[in-house]
Amino acid sequence: MTTRRLVTPTVRTYSENRANGYPAPTTAQITRSLTRAVVSMTDDEVFDPLARYLRAYRELRVPVVPDSKRRYGRLDVVIWLPGAIPDIVVEIDSPPNPASAQKLALARDVGALPM
Repeated sequence: MTTRRLVTPTVRTYSENRANGYPAPTTAQITRSLTRAVVSMTDDEVFDPLARYLRAYRELRVPVVPDSKRRYGRLDVVIWLPGAIPDIVVEIDSPPNPASAQKLALARDVGALPM
């Protein structure tokens, strides 16, 4: 499955809604749509025949240590397959975000595949 195939239905829906006079989607709505699309990959042929063993977690809480202050952040999606492949970690942001980069670096450092 390609990113285009994941995102195209969402873009089409929002485009049709705009053409019909609906307001532009909010950043939160777009993030939810993209998150659903990423999570739906676990049910698709991308991971088949492993799909039944995969677990997809939304908003997984992880420790982040910016400027010596301990706090927690959330990874948008983590796709986990026990013992087979590196975990896939997806962070969805509209502008560049240093905290997101820290979360992805943490995921990479523990052996995940950040995206």
